[in-house]
Amino acid sequence: MTAIACEPARRYSVLITPGDDDHGTWHTITAASIGEALRSVRSALFWETAQIRYSRDEATVSAIECLGNAH
Repeated sequence: MTAIACEPARRYSVLITPGDDDHGTWHTITAASIGEALRSVRSALFWETAQIRYSRDEATVSAIECLGNAH
């Protein structure tokens, strides 16, 4: 029998900035990995929910920080 370890979900703080280097906005995301967090930032649902004032095409993830395990 093989035991499968599930990684706990983590909370990530993500700084999203527009292409013109204007001030960005910080958002908190819960995801299983940093890759999943970055994929969710690009999702249409995230952009609808976060109400970011510029388009996904001109946005950049400028920073991402793991805040620890989500509880």
